[in-house]
Parts: sequence; C-alpha cells; structure tokens
Amino acid sequence: MGVLAVYAVTIVVTRRMASVDIGGLHPLVSLLTTAAAFSALSAVLLFARTYYSRSFLLTAAVIAVVWLLLGRYLKQYLFRPTLAVEPDVLHPDVLQYRDAHWVPLTRPGLPSEPVDAVIANRESTDPDWQRFHTRCEVEGLPVYHGPIVSEQLTRRVSLDRLSSGHSGELHAHPAYAPFKRALDLLIVVGTAPLTLPIVLFTAVAIKLDTPGPLFFTQQRIGQRGRPFRMVKFRSMRVDDGQQGARFAGERDDRVTRVGQFIRRARIDELPQFWNVLKGEMSVIGPRPEQVEFVERFEASIPFFGYRHLVKPGITGWAQVHYGYAASEDDTRHKLEYDLYYAKYCSIWLDLVIIFRTFRTILTGDGAR
Repeated sequence: MGVLAVYAVTIVVTRRMASVDIGGLHPLVSLLTTAAAFSALSAVLLFARTYYSRSFLLTAAVIAVVWLLLGRYLKQYLFRPTLAVEPDVLHPDVLQYRDAHWVPLTRPGLPSEPVDAVIANRESTDPDWQRFHTRCEVEGLPVYHGPIVSEQLTRRVSLDRLSSGHSGELHAHPAYAPFKRALDLLIVVGTAPLTLPIVLFTAVAIKLDTPGPLFFTQQRIGQRGRPFRMVKFRSMRVDDGQQGARFAGERDDRVTRVGQFIRRARIDELPQFWNVLKGEMSVIGPRPEQVEFVERFEASIPFFGYRHLVKPGITGWAQVHYGYAASEDDTRHKLEYDLYYAKYCSIWLDLVIIFRTFRTILTGDGAR
C-alpha cells in the first residue's frame, strides 16, 4: 500500500508541475521527484521499525521512473493533439511547440481533417467568428482562448496583449500567502546545516581576498513598492557603487577574485535568507530591483509596477528562464516571465523553479 501511495503522489506532483511548465519539464525532474518520494517512504518505514525489502522498493522506484518517462514520450511524440488555430491569436513562438499539430484557419469553419480543439480569439466582435465559436462549443469541440494558450506554452505573459485593469488576474489565491511563508521558513531553517558552513567559509575568503566590508547592502523595492535593505556578500570592490546604478557586464572589472566564484555559484545571495526571515523577501519571486532602475523602468515600460504585486525573491521564474537582464530590452522580456509567475504562482510552479534553480547553480547560467 505504501508503494502505491508514493507512486500516486509522484504521478500527481509531476503532472501538476507539468501543467504549469508545459513542454519545459525536464525528464530529470521525474527522476528526482520519484527518488524523493521513495526516500521519504524508506525513512518512514525505517523509523517505524517496519520490515521492508530494499530491493523491492528500488525495483518499484525504477518502474515508476520508466512509466513516467514512457508516458511523457508517448504524449509528446505519438499522441499529439491536432489544434485548429485562428489568424493572429497565438504568439509566433507557440507555433514552434512540437507537442501539437497546428492547423491554420483562414475563415470561420473547420478544416477537412479532424481536430481536437480550436484556438480562438474569444473576445472577437466579428459575428462570423462568434457564430463559429458557438457552433464548435455546442457540438462539443473545445474552444480555447489564444492569449491564454500562448501564456501557458511560452511560459510568459506578453506585454503586447496586456491592458490596464488586469491586476486582478495577477493575485495569488488568499490561502497561498501563509503557505508560501511557511515554505520560506522551512527552506531557510531546513537548509541551515548546509548553508551555515558555506557562509562561514565565504566570509573568511572575502576578508582574505580584498579589504572592505563583508556584506553589501542596497535599497531595493519590494512588495507593494515598499523599499527595504537587501543584503548580499560583497563580490565587488568597495568603490563599486560610486558611479550610480548600472548593469553588470559579462567581464565586469569591479568583481573580485572571490566574487567571480560566489556570483557564479549564487553563494553571494545566501545572506538574503536574512531578508526572507524578516519577511521582506521570499525564497521564490521576482528579483528586487534598485530604486533608480525601478523609477526608470516604470517610466519607460508599461505595467512594470505589476511585478510588485508579489513579494520579491532570491530565485524566480524569470531568473531560471532568462538569467541576468543587461539592458532595458532584457528587462522587458524578464518582466513577461515575472508577470507569468504573478498570475500562475502556486506550490507546483514553486517546485519547478526550485528544480530549475539547482540546474542553474550547477551550470552557472546567467551569472554576472
């Protein structure tokens, strides 16, 4: 019974994570999720002093992983849905998504080949398209709103399709906030045995490398636009802030020798756990920006302020997808990912971000 329960949990978790990261969930996630679930079962049986067969658990775990990966392969390559697409309703990037067969429509009417659903502009005022949508739904053929499909497949909210008054869509469920706070505290406290030795070693290395303070603090903008002092390990020379706010370059001469390593490994972010404990930040959320950047971007990028609807984080959806923003254009793209997180934030999306963050740390992608 225990194995069946763990397998059921693994199926539910991986499917819910895949629902918020359609087409982007790495097969390694299925392996890690299954390993974590069966490890938890083994720990429970061990502490309960209940006899169990290790070989049986290992075999069950392997079967679960194979079944999950096989199901993913069959869905992606053998059972692709055929979707009829109305003109100009999908982001161009979506049509590159290979988990579906796209059939373009040029007029209100179904194509000759059978389709599983219609991707439409459900806000269209054209009476011909409206009648077509009605006929499809009456006949039992699903009609999906194009912009929503684009968001779910590109995993970002397009600024071009956003309009004023959408802030109501960017609020998480009220029950999510206390859960998120509990998750933050659990991560900070639970990882303390691992992070504290790293913090102490890093502190010694910084002091031996260059003169100056151990920490770098800077005013950032948090949830609801409230300013706070964010703390990081100092990774640059002590005069790095004298020229005002500016983006970090690929080979920034301000970065110290130790700073190069701790920035690549994201160790310089560990002191922000203090900001998390104080409730100023979350472990997961949009990166908090400098005051000068916020003032500039709010004047030049529409809806930039919407990212302040959620608490800023150490890692987030934009960080694991886009990395470091080194220009205003990069910031616009990252904002689309931040708005996706604000709109769809959930425990499942947080788990996906945690897995992707581990991969980012190991590869060093996006470090500056």
